[in-house]
Order: sequence, then C-alpha cells, then structure tokens
Amino acid sequence: MARLLALGLIALVVAAPAATPAETAGAPRPEVRGLWVVRSSITSSEAIAKVVADARAAGINTLIVQVRGRGDAYYRSRWEPRSEALAGQPAAFDPLAEMLEKAHAAGLQVHAWLNTHLLGNLDELPAHPDHVYNRHPDWLAVPRRAAAELYALEPTDPRYRERLVAASKEDRSELEGVYTAPSHPAVKEHVYNVFMDVVERYDVDGVHFDYVRYPSPDFDYSRTALERFRASVEPTLGIE
Repeated sequence: MARLLALGLIALVVAAPAATPAETAGAPRPEVRGLWVVRSSITSSEAIAKVVADARAAGINTLIVQVRGRGDAYYRSRWEPRSEALAGQPAAFDPLAEMLEKAHAAGLQVHAWLNTHLLGNLDELPAHPDHVYNRHPDWLAVPRRAAAELYALEPTDPRYRERLVAASKEDRSELEGVYTAPSHPAVKEHVYNVFMDVVERYDVDGVHFDYVRYPSPDFDYSRTALERFRASVEPTLGIE
C-alpha cells in the first residue's frame, strides 16, 4: 500500500452494502475495496499499467479514476479540451479508455471521477481558449465582495476575470480556485452533457461527482444569479 500512496493514490475502503436475504442466510456479501486514482497517475500508458498492477497486487477491486480535474478531459471529450498534462502524449492516447481496457482485463472495476464545478487553481489558471474559464466567463461564480464591480462589467471584458480571481485570492482559507455557477442554466446543461458524454461513450462501472458545491457561503453573486433571484422574489413582493 505504501507503493500506491507514493504514486499519489489514496486508498479508500467502502463499507459493504446492506445484506440481502440470501446473504443473511450465509452467502458471502460483496465488498468494494476502492482506490482513488488522481489524474497525475494516468498521464501515460506505463503509469496506467503500474496503477492496475499495483492495485491488483494490493487486493483492490475498484478504481475511482479522476478524468475531469479542472474543466479539462483525460478522455476524448466532445465538450471540453484535452488536459494540458497530456501534451507530451500521442493524440491517440486516451487515458480513460486505456484504463478501462487494462483494469477490466485484470478483473477490476473502473468508476469515472469528475470534479463538477472547480475549473482551475488560482495560481494556475486554464490557458486553452476553449476552456470554460476562457470561453464562458459569464458562467463563473462570483464572490459577494466583487459583486457590484463585476455586475457593472461585461463578462467578456478581460478585467472581469482578473477582478474575480483577485477577489478570490483575498480568501485563500476558503477558496482554492475558480468555479462555475451551479445555478446558471447553461452550466447545468454543460455539466449534464459532460457527464453523459462519459457514461454514453465509455464502459464505466460507476460515476463519482466531486466539488458539487458552491465555493463558499460568499457565492454566488454573478449577474445571472442576481437577476434570476430578483425575478423570483419580486412577484412575491408585489413589485411590477
């Protein structure tokens, strides 16, 4: 297990599900022995082969593989750019497909692990022009401290993202990055498309949602969130 942790993998033992009548009668209960596999551990064919071999040797039977880390893809996505961490690999290299092939051949299940709203680290912002952070700044969650200033700016203005990031950096105890706004209709549709893309095109045994939350209690004060809130409460207050 020490070898697995050295690879940047985190062991996770999941409790067995509730016993069925047959199991109560004496049949063995199924057990999930899972391992979280972070995205930095699947950036080459050699790395993937080692993860599978080490997991099998350790008695693991389920791999929970991070394939969407920061609004990027460690698979062939129809919606988001390929991760920059794969830049040195051949274009044909598909980490999720290769992990599925090797793990299933070894008798291991593979669950896709996707970070939902976290888009980028504050000190390492996405550079790809098709990344949500760059392509849809209006989808970003806004902290209360910057709400008035950003409401007055068009999201396409470069100062919009600069101010959002600067405001987020003022509270590093709570914030590790930039997020999409969970209540934005377009964000909901995009997240659905991303997740269904994986489910429909890959033979995964499960899907795990991570970062399914607002960045902190100070979010979201984006223009869309404020306008939707106003539209929902004004009729109840008798405001025309």
